[in-house]
Amino acid sequence: MPQKLTRKLRSSITSTLPKTWAKPARKLARTFDQVIGWLPSHWRLGSVAMFHVGRCGSTVVGNLLDQHPKIYWDGEVVYNEYSFNNYQLKPFDTKTFFRQQMLVAGNRFYGFEVKVHPEQQLAILHQTLPELVNELPELGVERFIVLERKNYLRRIISAILGYQTKTRHLNSKSKAKLTQTRLDLDKVAFGIVYNPKPLINCLEEIDQTYRQLESLLEDKSSLWLTYEDDILPDPRIAYRKICKFIQVEPMAVDILNQRTNPFPIREIVENYDELEAMLKGTKFEWMLTE
Repeated sequence: MPQKLTRKLRSSITSTLPKTWAKPARKLARTFDQVIGWLPSHWRLGSVAMFHVGRCGSTVVGNLLDQHPKIYWDGEVVYNEYSFNNYQLKPFDTKTFFRQQMLVAGNRFYGFEVKVHPEQQLAILHQTLPELVNELPELGVERFIVLERKNYLRRIISAILGYQTKTRHLNSKSKAKLTQTRLDLDKVAFGIVYNPKPLINCLEEIDQTYRQLESLLEDKSSLWLTYEDDILPDPRIAYRKICKFIQVEPMAVDILNQRTNPFPIREIVENYDELEAMLKGTKFEWMLTE
């Protein structure tokens, strides 16, 4: 049975198990895949890391890449481990962890994602962004993808709505529904570490994170994608660019997801006038109209 079909079948089975059984079952299945993948992993095609700060189209792109028979797209493996650990920040051996995760790919190209704002998954790893970028090549990760949503404001609003509605992704057959919210402009929480701060500070920190990535990856093999140019028009644009980047021939794939919040910000944010006043005259003002 093909490996991807086996994963789907396994996922269907574990989704029917009681919650107390499902997590150990997934962990056991993961360990089994690592054992099976150990020998063929010696001929792995390569490994690539995708960096972003979330709500920028990584799920739809990851689902496209995972349809390719020569790619194993593992998604947010760091967060998954955090979930297995009951959402506790425990000591983390980054090198051992990633080496073990890569085994599941066997001889296929292995890809994974990390949310790289300091209060996101770097907090789980207990690392700074420079430390992570410098350590990954030692593990065989020689290519890097950066996915940026230029409109940081929409990224933040999407995250807030996802938390409030518990709907973070929509399949291609679903229909997006307008959800309105009132933003607390002085208290916006960002990631794993709860550290609420003014919205304008969050926008600045996202920008600083991406500018730091530009500097850190300057001398490394990297591909820079944007949500607005490479995903919003058609996610297969990003898919084909990534396939070319990792030197894998693209194949036909199906788009499995759609936008969760395609509505204008003015319609979503109940206190839009306050938001507009906060951003007026700043470099982020343009984000209100996109």
